[in-house]
This record gives sequence, structure tokens and C-alpha cells, in this order.
Amino acid sequence: NDMEIAVEGAQLDGMICLSSCDKTPPAHLMAAGRFNIPTILVIGGYQPAGTYRGKHVDIEDVFLGSVQAAYGKLSREEVIGMCNNAIRGPGVCQGMATANSMHVVCEALGMALPGSAPVLANSPTMIENAKRSARRIVEMVWEDLKPRDIMKPEAFRNAVACVLSVSGSINCIKHLQATAVEAGLNLDVFGLFNELGTRVPVLSAVRPNGEATIEDIDAAGGARALLKQLEPLLSTDSLTVTGRTLKDN
Repeated sequence: NDMEIAVEGAQLDGMICLSSCDKTPPAHLMAAGRFNIPTILVIGGYQPAGTYRGKHVDIEDVFLGSVQAAYGKLSREEVIGMCNNAIRGPGVCQGMATANSMHVVCEALGMALPGSAPVLANSPTMIENAKRSARRIVEMVWEDLKPRDIMKPEAFRNAVACVLSVSGSINCIKHLQATAVEAGLNLDVFGLFNELGTRVPVLSAVRPNGEATIEDIDAAGGARALLKQLEPLLSTDSLTVTGRTLKDN
């Protein structure tokens, strides 16, 4: 609703949304579907992690460590040490929780540039993605390429498959359903999860669902690599913000 005041009040021709933590990607997708003006979501990156006692430590370790400490399995000193080293800069929480899950969704839906998610916060790659998006949104306005041209039922199906493949946040179900409503679609997102749940393989096990880190999936190619692996199950003719289809990206 806040975006509606700024965007519709000024009658903007297009918008770039800087999407980071849990609630902003779904809010931006919902707004894009409602306004239906050319839109690109630029993914805000994940926090740089640290090390503690020679081991990788991030916010997921802190979450787990605090529970272990509550049951006497970890000392207060160790938890404090982890807290002091887990977050080395700005960005979303490192695990495959709502933020990183929704970043993957943005790319799978076609609403972010290919290769956008996940990305390290404030990295050269994140900055370059923003610059590319700035150039692209001008072209989209001239092409009149709108969110409802992109966020079709088959795009939601692709996004659901991608969430399942990373064992993503359960919050993605309600966020995708809300986005579908704002995009004017009569779509049963829960039904898509139910249908695809037995067919889509789990391709990554990023914390808290396994031992891999978000850096691992980033290094392996991120959402773009996931979509390639899932290609036989996807609607590859789905349009993206590039103006090309998923298979052409």
C-alpha cells in the first residue's frame, strides 16, 4: 500500500524494487502484480559470514547454538563468540529461510534478471546487477513489458518447483498465493506445491536444511543452475524481464 501511494500517485512509467529481507520480495511482487507497470526486482544480497575458532560461522550457527546453550550443550562464552563473528556486514540471513527462498522465487518467476540470486550483499556482482536492471527497465518501459505478461500460471509453477528443489521456506506458499491474487490470477498455489512435491528432487541442502551454506549454492550457479537442472519439469517458454523466455536466458 505504501508503494501504491508513491508509484501510482506519481504515475510512474516503471519501477525497480530493491528486494532484500523476508517481507520485501513478496511485497514488491504483489505491488508489481497490482500496478502492472514494467518492473524489475533487484536482489539485495546475503550477509558475509565469519569464522570462529577456525570454523565457518553464520547466523544459522547462532540460532542453533542458542538452542544448544539453553539445554546446556554449549557454553555461554561460545555463543557470544559466535554472535561476535557470524555477521560481517549487511545483508539478509545466510540460511535458506524466507529471504533467500524468495530471492530464488523472484528469479524463477522471471521478475529478476537471470543470475541474480543468491548474491553476496554489496558485492561487485550485486552492484552490476543493479546497473544492468537500471538499463533494462528503460527498455521494458519502451517495450511495454509488464508483470502480468511475465507472471503467468506457468511462471508460478516454475517458482514452486524451484522452492521445492531448495527445500525453501514454507512462507513461500502464502507469498506466492498472495502475488497470484494481485496479478489477477485464479491460481491454487497450494495445489501446485501438492502436485509437484512428489516430482521435484531436492537439489540443495542449505542450512537449516543441511550442512551446505548459501555461499555454496551461489558458487554452484544459484537459481540459474537450479532452473537448468529442473528444465524437464519447467515451462521453459515462460517470459522473463529480459524479454526472452526462460530457456533463452
